[in-house]
Amino acid sequence: MGLDATVYLRGHSVDDDDCADHEAIRRRLGNVSGVGYLWERASKLLPANSVIVEKVIYSGSHAGDELPVEFVPSMKEELGVLADDADPDMRDFVRSMSELADAATEQGNPICF
Repeated sequence: MGLDATVYLRGHSVDDDDCADHEAIRRRLGNVSGVGYLWERASKLLPANSVIVEKVIYSGSHAGDELPVEFVPSMKEELGVLADDADPDMRDFVRSMSELADAATEQGNPICF
């Protein structure tokens, strides 16, 4: 069990038949304990109302929800703060989330979990 995130190609969504054929990008963010570890680190560096802390890594197994494109600019600012963390797991998370954010902006679709 863990947390995966996907951005679908413009004009497509998770509700499409055979939605895997319509993915712009998919990233594994971590297993349940790994996401919990990221939450601990991020919650010390980001404000309490953080998009990342409250909407992305609040659970290592949430599914069926999405982060609307409107939240991406705030999330990218927070990723800039986390990018300074020397931890390799956090750096991998920042890279994956940055790629997802760029795809969400480009495709005009939310990041789906």
